[in-house]
Amino acid sequence: MSIKQMPGRVLISLLLSVTGLLSGCASHNENASLLAKKQAQNISQNLPIKSAGYTLVLAQSSGTTVKMTIISEAGTQTTQTPDAFLISYQRQMCADPTVKLMLTEGINYSITINDTRTGNQYQRKLDRTTCGIVKA
Repeated sequence: MSIKQMPGRVLISLLLSVTGLLSGCASHNENASLLAKKQAQNISQNLPIKSAGYTLVLAQSSGTTVKMTIISEAGTQTTQTPDAFLISYQRQMCADPTVKLMLTEGINYSITINDTRTGNQYQRKLDRTTCGIVKA
């Protein structure tokens, strides 16, 4: 083997290694996307869910994110402001073992409240950081 051939073989090996790593990343993202889709479907099966004058009406996935939409119940006095409700809801979700597992698998949550009384929209995103989960 000549010295001129050696760099080509090293380059090919390096390219194959990088391709393998990228395939692994794509596979992880595909798995996380499938988990997000399944989680959104599981939540959707139990809708609507009412709590404190708010109703969870929609759960859908977008990539690795589970998007949940909550509305304030029309004509009902809520016991918490939308921001207070989101903080409370975040605490509940971060304490839930299933949600914790999803977060460690790379799933994120986006929670939106549409306040039907004011027309305002409130949003909170949940990920490992917001729930205080250290990446393993």
